Amino acid sequence: MPELNGTTADTSQDLAVLELTDNAALRNTLAMRLAETKRPDVLTVLLRLISKPELSNARATLVHCLGFYNLADHFDLLVGLVASGNWEVAHEAHGLLSSIEEVNGDDVAKAYDLIKGLLYQGVPDGWRKDLLQDLLSMFE
Repeated sequence: MPELNGTTADTSQDLAVLELTDNAALRNTLAMRLAETKRPDVLTVLLRLISKPELSNARATLVHCLGFYNLADHFDLLVGLVASGNWEVAHEAHGLLSSIEEVNGDDVAKAYDLIKGLLYQGVPDGWRKDLLQDLLSMFE
């Protein structure tokens, strides 16, 4: 596995590799190392990767990497991941949501409505229902 480079130009190259690689182990290693830098361009790439449908079952590490950033602006994304992600992704997103201290605006109302709607419809997975009920209690 290639070493992560140290210069800004090399970091840009590493970001390109992160975004384009099909090798999950390499992607996860690069994501962790690059996220530790807390650079905004890394966050942009992480968000893009997390939203790729073809990575829906291979994005838990990418979601974990979001923990290096202020996520108040991505509250709705995280709620969506709890609502629809696999077990590992949903739990990672739930943990990140728990670390957000303050969220304002429409994102809160949308998230609340999403959670209430899912619970009203019935959630087939007991573990997801527990996560959503816990999130709902954060609104109180």
